[in-house]
Amino acid sequence: MKPAAFKYVRADSIEEALSVLAKYGEDVRVMAGGQSLGALLNMRIVTPPIVLDINRIFVLSQIESGRTVMTGAMVRQADALSSGAIRRDVGLLAQALPHVGHYQTRNRGTLGGSVAHADPSAKFRSCLQRSAAKSSCARSGMSAELRRSNFFGRLS
Repeated sequence: MKPAAFKYVRADSIEEALSVLAKYGEDVRVMAGGQSLGALLNMRIVTPPIVLDINRIFVLSQIESGRTVMTGAMVRQADALSSGAIRRDVGLLAQALPHVGHYQTRNRGTLGGSVAHADPSAKFRSCLQRSAAKSSCARSGMSAELRRSNFFGRLS
């Protein structure tokens, strides 16, 4: 199947993405790697009027480690798999990553996309629920940190 028609918007910065989200609200679906959303679009399970591509927001592709490990929404599953910080400090995720899809999908798929879609085949929801993980969300003018139970809502 092919997706229903939609307006494609590509953001080059977090500020630009937040502006699009503020302007169009619920009409927007955010595309990170496209591995989860692409399938939903093709099967017409979701038919958003607007798809916002965040692939060019490179700051969201970073893995930072210190007291905690922070991953941006655009961290590719393959990059997380090869990350020393993930292997050292987020053992459950490191163990799950080799079993997510195959290398082609891990090269495009992102941690953020899989979590945002609560993709059951990606195993990340289970990893988050078994850990002390938190998710940070933002919109124009504010940001919030969500505990895993609040992030997944009724899915928990």
